[in-house]
Amino acid sequence: MTIAAARVLRCRRAREHYPCVTTGSAAEGAGDAPLASPGARWTWEEDEELGAAVRAGADLALIAEQRGRTRGAIVSRLLRMIPAREDIPEEEQLGWIMARLADPCFDWRTPLAHPRRGRRGSGAPATPPASDVGELLDIWQRINGSELGGERRAMFLASPALGDLVQFPADVLRERGRRLYQAHGRLLLNDWAAECAVPGLTDLPDAGDLRKVLARTGESVRRLVAAAVAAVPDEGDREVLERRLGLSGGGPQTLAQIGAHLGISRERVRQRADRAVKAIASGRARTGYRTARAKARAWVSELINGDDGTLDQNSVMAIAELSFPGARPENVAQVIMHIADASTAARREPGRREAASKGRVSAEARYLS
Repeated sequence: MTIAAARVLRCRRAREHYPCVTTGSAAEGAGDAPLASPGARWTWEEDEELGAAVRAGADLALIAEQRGRTRGAIVSRLLRMIPAREDIPEEEQLGWIMARLADPCFDWRTPLAHPRRGRRGSGAPATPPASDVGELLDIWQRINGSELGGERRAMFLASPALGDLVQFPADVLRERGRRLYQAHGRLLLNDWAAECAVPGLTDLPDAGDLRKVLARTGESVRRLVAAAVAAVPDEGDREVLERRLGLSGGGPQTLAQIGAHLGISRERVRQRADRAVKAIASGRARTGYRTARAKARAWVSELINGDDGTLDQNSVMAIAELSFPGARPENVAQVIMHIADASTAARREPGRREAASKGRVSAEARYLS
C-alpha cells in the first residue's frame, strides 16, 4: 500500500468513527462542530473530541482545520496529556502520547488538571494554588452568582473539602466548578474537590446503576481505583502500585520490570506495593485527594457488596478482570477490596477459610507474588 493510499484509508476510517472530523475541505466540515477562536481556552468537551479523533486515526492538520486551531496548538495540547512521571525524549513525545490515546482507559485527564512544571514543548504555566480560603469562596460565589452570609458562610468555611480544594490552581477551580454548575445547576464542595483531583469522577453513574451497565463498569471502576491509588501519600509507593496495575500510561508491569526501572530489588518492589495497598485502607491520604478517595470508597463499597451487605467475591474477580485486562485479577481484586474496606470481611468468609484449609494461597499472598 502506498503512503497516499494509507492516508486515504486513515481519513476514511476517521470519517466513519468520528463524524465531526472533516477529511475534506473546510467547506465540507462546516457546521459539524463549533470552531474555537485562535488562542481560546480549551474546554473539557474539546479535549474529549481531540482524544476521540486521535483514536480514530484522523490527521492532526485536519483536526486543527476542523477545530479552528493551528496544528501547533493541537500538538501542544496533546503533549500536556503526558503524565508528569514519564521521562520521554522531546522528539518522541508526540508519537508516545498518540499511541497511548489509542487505549480508551489511558488517563489523559489528570495530566491536564495537574500539568508538570517546565515540561519542554508543553507551554504549561506554573500556576500557583489558590492562595487562601477567601479566594476559594470568591470563586464559588462568582460561579453560583450569589454571596454567602451568616450561617451559610460559616457552614461553607467549616467544610472539610476546603482542605483539598485550596491545593489546586485557581484556573482549575474555575474550570471544574463552572462545568459542574452547568451540568447540575449547583456546585457542591465535595463534588468540586473530587472533580479537581480526578476529572470525570463526578460524571460516573450511581453505584447501583453501575451493576446494570456492564459496558461502562470497567472504565468506571478503573477511574475509581485510580482515584484511590492517587491518594496514597508516599510518592514512591504510589508509583510502584500504579505501574503494577498499569495506571502509569502503559500495561501492567511485573515486579522485575518495576525493579529494573527504579533500580531496586524485586523484593523491595513487593514491599512497596504491599505498603501502598495497605495505605489505601488507612486514614492517611495525599494532600488534596482525601475527598476523591472517600467518593471512590463509597462507590466501590456499594458496587461489590450485595443487597444484603455481604461481599460477592465472584463479582469482585469479574470486575477486576473487566477493569484491568492484562493485570493479574488477584492483584486488582485485593486493591478493590482494600478500597472498600472489605478485605478483612472477605478473609472471614467460610468459603475463603475452606480454600485456605485446602492449601490454596490467599488473595493477599497471590497479590504479593
